[in-house]
Amino acid sequence: MDTDMFLNSGDDVDFVESVLRLISGSVEVHRPSEFWVHKIDNWFDHKWMGFSGKALGALGVWKDPLTIPPFVAGRIVGIWYFRYNVIASEYVLSHVERKIHHQGLSAENFLRRVNRLAPSAALYWFSGNSLESGRGSLMAYIPVESDQEETFIPSRRGLEPKDITRNRDERNHWCWFVAFTKTEIWKINRLKNIHAYEVRLFDRKYRNNHRIDELRSVDQDIGVGSDRSNAKHATNARD
Repeated sequence: MDTDMFLNSGDDVDFVESVLRLISGSVEVHRPSEFWVHKIDNWFDHKWMGFSGKALGALGVWKDPLTIPPFVAGRIVGIWYFRYNVIASEYVLSHVERKIHHQGLSAENFLRRVNRLAPSAALYWFSGNSLESGRGSLMAYIPVESDQEETFIPSRRGLEPKDITRNRDERNHWCWFVAFTKTEIWKINRLKNIHAYEVRLFDRKYRNNHRIDELRSVDQDIGVGSDRSNAKHATNARD
């Protein structure tokens, strides 16, 4: 992916490059048939992961089955859609034939299930305005095949994992969130539902496929742990 097409005047180039390396690496590991990349106007936090919307105008809902996060249309400042081309053996930037985000009442988003709207697609959201804010975020919903998948429910302590058994042939999505901050350089300062070694796997996959040795590792100074209880998806990805 060409970094330039994801940039505008408010974006820090180093942050966007780090984001795209994680996106590319995760796509190369999991090989979805298609994927969307969305740029959000500004930073967003981990509470958007698994968030479905608000009920009665006030109560936040994290719904199962997983739904499309209800970012309002005005916050989505960029959309890129890639589809795997069998003949070319690569992902090709394609025309956005449909938009997965809902424009309407928040409660209506509860019916916009990921496994119906994008069952085989990987979905990514990253934050804009990173040059001024000095912080950034990346969220992903990646299709995985598993007999058991982690989902999240709200509690007083935030989002809590809840195991739900499903059929082996059903395709689910693994949700994760990575937060970045910049002092002198960009560093990862929070991981949600993803382990540091999975970040390294995606980064290494990108490097190996693009024969890159000289770039600084995207997670070289992670220095944080992960609250993910079962990190099996990256290592069990399809070859």
